[in-house]
Amino acid sequence: MKEIKVIHHFREIAEAECPNESLNGRGCRYSVDQQLNESDKSVLMMTLYFHPRRDEKIGIGAKDIKVINHPEYRDTRCFSLVRTDGTIEDFSYRKCLHGALEIIAPQRAKKYREKFLTPKDSAKDSGCLDLPLDN
Repeated sequence: MKEIKVIHHFREIAEAECPNESLNGRGCRYSVDQQLNESDKSVLMMTLYFHPRRDEKIGIGAKDIKVINHPEYRDTRCFSLVRTDGTIEDFSYRKCLHGALEIIAPQRAKKYREKFLTPKDSAKDSGCLDLPLDN
């Protein structure tokens, strides 16, 4: 059940980045352009390892993670990696979770992929959070 704890912790961070205040009456923990706290940043940096294009995403090196408005889907927010050279790259936390599930719980990976990573013509597939819950 370790994989469940990891997924729940990651979702807590992701949901802290909510795009509106309708999520169970809670507001957002992070505002746009705000960097994550050290604890959340550490978790996301570790999970970024499981992204299928992690080397491309990390590039020259990772410095920080912050919340941004997605460049293509303006009404949604997503996580972005701030590289050591100052460039910014958005990334899908869902693709990170899927990569981790393929290793630790392959039977769950297929269901997760079908639910969250199939094209649906929405910002949810871009790397963004359109909560209640990519790139």
